[in-house]
Amino acid sequence: MYYYIMYLCGRLRRRFIHQIPENKSHYKISRNAFIVDGATANTIIALVSGVYLSGFLEYIGVSPTLNGIISALPALVSISQPLGAIYAQNHPKRKPFVCAGALIHRLIFTSLFFVPCFIGNKAVTVAAVTLLLCIAHFIAAFISPAASNWIISLTPQKIRGKYFSTREMYTLATLSAVSLIAGFFLDRTKASENQGLGFIIVGVIVGILAIVNFISLSRVMEPESIEQPAKGISLANAIKMVATDKEFRPVLLAYTAYNLAIQIAVPYHGIYLIGDLQISYNTISIITFICSIEKIVIMRRWGRLADKTSWANACKISIGIIGIAHIANSLLMPQNAWWLYPVTAIASNIGWAAIGISILNVQYDYAPLKGRTLYIGVAAAISGLIGFFGVFIGSFIMKMTIKTQPYLFGIELKGQQILMLLSGLLLLGCSVYISNVLEKKQKIINNKEGSVL
Repeated sequence: MYYYIMYLCGRLRRRFIHQIPENKSHYKISRNAFIVDGATANTIIALVSGVYLSGFLEYIGVSPTLNGIISALPALVSISQPLGAIYAQNHPKRKPFVCAGALIHRLIFTSLFFVPCFIGNKAVTVAAVTLLLCIAHFIAAFISPAASNWIISLTPQKIRGKYFSTREMYTLATLSAVSLIAGFFLDRTKASENQGLGFIIVGVIVGILAIVNFISLSRVMEPESIEQPAKGISLANAIKMVATDKEFRPVLLAYTAYNLAIQIAVPYHGIYLIGDLQISYNTISIITFICSIEKIVIMRRWGRLADKTSWANACKISIGIIGIAHIANSLLMPQNAWWLYPVTAIASNIGWAAIGISILNVQYDYAPLKGRTLYIGVAAAISGLIGFFGVFIGSFIMKMTIKTQPYLFGIELKGQQILMLLSGLLLLGCSVYISNVLEKKQKIINNKEGSVL
């Protein structure tokens, strides 16, 4: 028994600590495993956010304003990112805690959907779901800087546009298929007045994806990082270092402005679609599927654009497109939702296709090698905190709209329409700022990362 345990420990050490890529084939295998990770991880996030989370919170009895605040909790708990970055600075082997954190927080997401089965009291159910969401997103944010640095260390700068667009394509294909399945079950169970069963099925799907995700992550090798760690730095000094860096500051300001604009409106949009506009889950899933096909078609073009120009340029264009679509979303009403919602969803999807990978790569293009993980973590925390205040701005506007009931040309305006208009204008301002300030900065060229050293 002793020798069996020692053998098992040796295999685990080999798998999670001493698995270093030694040739191009190892790097390729690791990047492919990260593609599976991206497909499963992002599908899980989609199933525990947006309209699915809004619908689940509505099912357990959460009000629309509180629904929006709870949906925006990931922005608040992003404050754990600098803590995770500081931890990573002092631990060169980051794979074990990234893999463990990924498995734990995704299994917590699985448990969310089973809470109503064990707790009968509405207030306790809402409190338990909120607590689990906070814990899961706290762990996710804690491992995020190290995980991002890990995938960047495996990918040469010259092929990042092609690789990330390919990774996103597989993610979208998985997401669209799973969304259709989840939407089908949710609509069927809602129609039969047994919606709880639908959410349990979603929970099972999330659990299966979490296990597949952990297996794929365990196959990814961890190269020796070329990052120069800033060991022994305190949280206050880390924040000061990033905030006072004049070269990185435009990235921080652009990221923060984008997050603020998104959090003002997006957390309240899902409940508007389901509640006020009465759009079914199945319709949303079909639109999501169409948007996924659209993203698959255009992702390579975004990747080629980024490789030919810059990620800052791709980021500027994508934010501008989303801004215009949000302004169009402010015109959504029950009378026109049947045609305007698909149009705005498909149009905004062009920008959403690139925004995630653009923001990530822009940060790595301008962050210095010394303490790079800290820069990514602190930027996410600052933008997340300010973005979370945007949720309360949105909540205040929602309450004021309900109280005053404003009309325009004889049509009653909803709070979500005003929020979408405000969000769109802020996003357009952010796009102009990137064009006039950020793109004029010199990005850091790195030819060593992702290659055999």
